[in-house]
Amino acid sequence: MVENAHPSIVEPLLTITRTLHLEVQYEAIQLIVLLMNYSVRDKILEGLIRSLKPSKEDILTGKPPEILTDQQRSSMLAPPLPVYVQQAAAAKCIL
Repeated sequence: MVENAHPSIVEPLLTITRTLHLEVQYEAIQLIVLLMNYSVRDKILEGLIRSLKPSKEDILTGKPPEILTDQQRSSMLAPPLPVYVQQAAAAKCIL
C-alpha cells in the first residue's frame, strides 16, 4: 500500500471535477476522499475551498469542455458551466 501521495496530483485531480461526465466526476471525488487520509489533505482542502468560491475571471472566461467540439452542443453551454460543476463537486467532497 502507498503511504504518501505526491502533491502534484492535486491540481489535475481538482480540474477533473469540472467534467460534465458524471462517472468521471464520481471517480475523481472518490479518489479525493481517499487522498484526504494522506499528506496532501491540506492542499486538497485549499483547492476545494477555492472551487467553492470561483473568481470572477474563472466564471467569465471559463473554457468549455474540450470534448464538446460540436457547435450545436457547445453553444448551449455558457462558459461558467464547468466552474459551477466543479463548485458542486467540491461541495460533495467536503460533505
